[in-house]
Amino acid sequence: MVEGMKMSVVSLCEQMKTKFETGAYDAIVSDDTGGRIPTLLLSKIYKEVSDKEFPTLFVATGKGYWPKDQNQEKLLSDYLERGVGGSKKVLVVTQYLRTGETIDHLIAALKQTGVTEVEIAALEDSPMNFENSEADNIYVGGHLDRRQRDFVENHTLLSGISKSKQYSPVPKRLDTALDDDDTNRGKLMTFQEFRDFAGIGPYDSIEEMRRKEDAAWPAYATLNATPLSPEEKQQIQKNINRTRETINKLAVEIVEEIWPNKP
Repeated sequence: MVEGMKMSVVSLCEQMKTKFETGAYDAIVSDDTGGRIPTLLLSKIYKEVSDKEFPTLFVATGKGYWPKDQNQEKLLSDYLERGVGGSKKVLVVTQYLRTGETIDHLIAALKQTGVTEVEIAALEDSPMNFENSEADNIYVGGHLDRRQRDFVENHTLLSGISKSKQYSPVPKRLDTALDDDDTNRGKLMTFQEFRDFAGIGPYDSIEEMRRKEDAAWPAYATLNATPLSPEEKQQIQKNINRTRETINKLAVEIVEEIWPNKP
């Protein structure tokens, strides 16, 4: 499934080719857990092409998941300062853009740390117009094919990362988040797996789907309350390891494709 994002990442690299070659970015920042995998891939490619040392920082964000008071604002500013302090030009990598509100919050927070220029690389195309965005430039990968849609739906499982219920800018391992009740087992289910769990058929009417969903909620709640087994925790780690292996493979393929003369 991770391979499904290759086409979009190739498009992004072609758009940012000169920036990568000249080492234009001082740091790369991932917004939200969904941006982790494309961030890891783009960071590897950028490092290989630019031969530059730079920090890569992962920030837990998302719709509605943002500092709500001064204490939380300080958590974020301290985290950014530790992670990318001193950087002037930053590339923010995200899975997709919708309203742009989350990204603009992150850009504002970055600029408070002294960052002067922020560009965005978004994996997925969006019909939204971001002319009023605070970003200095926006690169968009493209439309999703079937494999990339599978990646988008399963990114939490593939990355093994979630976030805390109580605001924290630091992403949290999925198994730890499940143990701490910061997330639920629904994160381990794809949309189709939930439909199968609820007994929803491909030709069910909307009314029938709603009835089956309602009937399935008690069993779903029981499932969410069940602790992870050792085997399930091992599987989460296997997913993380397999994803990183695929990222390494894709990085080599993309560099060879776009920079064939790279020594």
